[in-house]
Amino acid sequence: MKIKDKSTKVMGAGVHLAVITDVKYARRKDGEVKHTREGQPAVEIKFKNKQGEKISEEFWLTDNAQWMLDNLFKAIGLSSKTGSIDVKLMIGKKLFIMVAREYHFVNGEALKDDDGIVVYYSKLVPKFFPMVSEDSPPIIEGDPARSPEGKPSGDFVKSKSIVKPEDSLAKE
Repeated sequence: MKIKDKSTKVMGAGVHLAVITDVKYARRKDGEVKHTREGQPAVEIKFKNKQGEKISEEFWLTDNAQWMLDNLFKAIGLSSKTGSIDVKLMIGKKLFIMVAREYHFVNGEALKDDDGIVVYYSKLVPKFFPMVSEDSPPIIEGDPARSPEGKPSGDFVKSKSIVKPEDSLAKE
């Protein structure tokens, strides 16, 4: 009997040649489109590399976040000066993306699994680069592929502080 691993593999920290596979409105768990308080939606953009690894990110369609989409559009050769982009033009575009290793801290302590191992997540860094040649990724300081130890550093490492609700209530 043959067994095939159909689990989704997530891109690890580093620079990846990726293709945009999907662009759609970001949705909450109940299926409703995510919106800011002012009513601006978010879009979810999915990327995939040659190894089949994937990553997706949500981008809010706000003035403050527009620079991220402008960088993405520039990397894939589209202009956002008209104020709108046909998402069909984005699908299949190749570009280089940065993925960071994000560590979560709960009340100052690194999040660990049941075995005491520190947990980390893959997080897209909103810096995008045009694909001039598949064999010539951009050289970025901190890229684990360029580190003798293979460890990410600089922009390839992020942290996120999480406060448990019961702990924040205790401080009041």
